Amino acid sequence: MVITREHRRASIWTALVLLGSLVCGFGLVTLLLTHNHSWTDALLRRLPSPGGRSSLAAGAGLIAQMRTKNAAARLAHLSDKSTALIVRSDVVNESMIPVSNIVVEAVVLTDNHRIVSARSQCGKVVSETLLNRLPRDELDTLLEVPVPSDTTLAPGATLQCQIALPGIGEAADEVEFRVASVEPFPGHPRPSLGP
Repeated sequence: MVITREHRRASIWTALVLLGSLVCGFGLVTLLLTHNHSWTDALLRRLPSPGGRSSLAAGAGLIAQMRTKNAAARLAHLSDKSTALIVRSDVVNESMIPVSNIVVEAVVLTDNHRIVSARSQCGKVVSETLLNRLPRDELDTLLEVPVPSDTTLAPGATLQCQIALPGIGEAADEVEFRVASVEPFPGHPRPSLGP
């Protein structure tokens, strides 16, 4: 059998068209799975490995995809003449899924030694005017009020967070602020180690 030049050219074009079609198909499937995580989770559950324990949201890297910005700490003088260190920051969701129950932590350091730390759920911010009108016991009560359970942070969105540390005066040299925990929006399975 004799292969002509035209036959070789047709074979090359056929291979290039097939390769281009495969690349475009793979790209469309990838876009679909990354933008619709519930379909991705359903697909992962059907595979023998990693199986039903896996979720696009269940990775340990979800906290790492939360970014803090505009963090600031200031000393507030309460109405009963006590002081409180108020730490505020914005948390940006850089993940591809909505999240909820974002908990932030502030650690107060003096001479590189931890003095105190506190955690608070994002979504409740008290104005400076109200802070100056509250005594310490009412501030503690206000900080214990839960955030509405439907507070979610969409991908790319920002949420304000605030932590109040009553009784901390001028002793603070440094304040470290970080996201302590975050949960994927309802409907995603929680991460687990076992089957």
